[in-house]
Amino acid sequence: GIGIQSISLALEGVEVTGSDISQNEIIVAKKISQQYGVNINFVYADCRYLEHTFHYNFDVIISIDSALPHLITKENFIMAFQSIYNKLNNGGVFLSSYRNYEELLKTKPNMAYPIRFNTEGDTEYTIFRKWKWDKDIIYSKQYVIAENISNSILYTRSYKQWAITKRQLISIAQETKFSEIYWLSPEESNFSQPILCLVK
Repeated sequence: GIGIQSISLALEGVEVTGSDISQNEIIVAKKISQQYGVNINFVYADCRYLEHTFHYNFDVIISIDSALPHLITKENFIMAFQSIYNKLNNGGVFLSSYRNYEELLKTKPNMAYPIRFNTEGDTEYTIFRKWKWDKDIIYSKQYVIAENISNSILYTRSYKQWAITKRQLISIAQETKFSEIYWLSPEESNFSQPILCLVK
């Protein structure tokens, strides 16, 4: 992503490496981190093949805010979980958070969240994300309208995600080598999404 979690952790004094499969996201993350005055090593990496990028291990690896459902298939999840396992130190932890897809599958809403508004300088932004469902696959299209006194610009971005359930995630994790598998609820973690905890 654009470094939200990496920057937040770095501001707390944590030594952080950030990665993404999108070079554009990495460019944005680097710019934002410079604005906050933190030194973070942002690199291109595919979470299914971390050993291709990193030649050292980590104490903790995180993937927050439903990033992994874009992997779409069980096979990709297993590859990612196993690659992450291989890049953790012994006793290391992998934390990943997910939308409550069980509830979303019941109603299959056509929007990801209410319309959002933001202002930066003299530009106002209107942001919304439409969803179309095909069984448990969500086709998402995000719209960003940037407006200032002289013009308006519409930006769009499309992608898809798997509405993977907690039960499916546990089943996938059990096919890898992690020694402990458990969930933290929002009430336990004070984070808005459930967090899957995998311990090496």
